[in-house]
Formats: sequence, structure tokens, C-alpha cells
Amino acid sequence: MQIEFGGIILEIGSDKRAKVEAKSDFLLAAERGDAFIWTRETAVFTALDTILCVRNDNPNKALHIEKVILESSHAITEIEMHRITAAYTSAGTVVVGTNLLPGGGAAEASGVADETGNTQGTVIERRVIHASIPVEINFKGSVKLNNAQAFGIDSTLGDDWIYASIWGYFK
Repeated sequence: MQIEFGGIILEIGSDKRAKVEAKSDFLLAAERGDAFIWTRETAVFTALDTILCVRNDNPNKALHIEKVILESSHAITEIEMHRITAAYTSAGTVVVGTNLLPGGGAAEASGVADETGNTQGTVIERRVIHASIPVEINFKGSVKLNNAQAFGIDSTLGDDWIYASIWGYFK
């Protein structure tokens, strides 16, 4: 059975319950080509470097940080995830966001690894990570970056290698 209201058709099952398919904002963004992953492959870095950062360059949509995945070679590494609040000129290795929709367009965001041009802003989260144990920090889209705002991942120690990825979507 179906019920229609306001142009929306609602399916009703034989148990008289509405059939609903719920999707997260991240999944919906991935389906329309607005979800991306910026990845910093393993590389040596020095203390207080910004391992990876992403700046929203889209003038019309906010960039929401869904999650961050980290892994380090050091026995113990302290990681600080922060907003970059001051304007800056990127200096480092360009990281192109990978669109999760096959054939989807490019991200309107600047990704940079080993970034040295920014000043650390408000720290959102600190984590201690252990050698070769991947850590996932799930923000569920709650970190919102408007145009020209950025999100960075810093380490308080140098490291032989570190892997970092930032998952985000535009809405």
C-alpha cells in the first residue's frame, strides 16, 4: 500500500509499518559526488608539522569532516586536530581529494601534506596513538568548515612515517 502526501509517496508494508530507507549525510553526499578523501601517504616529518590539512574553497557549501584515520611508526605519538583560523598561504605537498563517486568531479578544497604555512588554531581533539595501530576518529560531520576555513592534523613529535586521511563531504 502507498500513502501520498505533499508529493511524497510512502510505502506501507503488510505489517502496517512505513518502509523507510535512512541514509547518512555522508552517504547522500557520496551518491551525488560531494564526498572526498584526502590522504597523506607515509612520509618522514618533523615535530609540530601539520601532517595534513584541508581548506574549504567552495563559496556556497560547507565542508563537513566525517572522520580522520591515523597510523604512526612511533611507539607513542600525540596528535592534535585543529581548526586553522588565520588566513594562510599553503606551503607543502598538494594532496588531491579523491571523489567517492566514480567519475565524480574535483573537490573545491585545498589539501596539503607536510603543510608549514598555517598557524594552529582551536584544537578540537587530542589523541595519543601507538605504533602501527590504526586509529579512527569519527566526527560524524560535526566539524563544519565554511568557505576559507581549514582543518589540520599536527603531531607534537617527529616520526619516521605517518599515515593520515581526512574524510569529508560538502553540503
